[in-house]
Amino acid sequence: MIKTYPELSNKYRQTSCVAGIRLDQGAQHVRLFPVPFRLLSEEAQFSKYSIIEADVEPHRSERDSRPESLRPDLDTLEIVGEVPSDGGWKKRYR
Repeated sequence: MIKTYPELSNKYRQTSCVAGIRLDQGAQHVRLFPVPFRLLSEEAQFSKYSIIEADVEPHRSERDSRPESLRPDLDTLEIVGEVPSDGGWKKRYR
């Protein structure tokens, strides 16, 4: 997962957009929004190349109808692993 720099938001207080690869339906690029990263509990704050699980649903807004845009249920977010950089980043490249 890759995060954007947090921005202030009237609706979400502070939020980031997170890009990643969805693994449960083949390898698909996804965009998770909103993710108020700094407001998440410490155990839910993931780092770059973390593998997370979370329930998601498509955005229902006319402003964001992109199929890759998903709204995460942050109460279900769990860090389940990490892709290590050892071995010359072979696993991250794959």
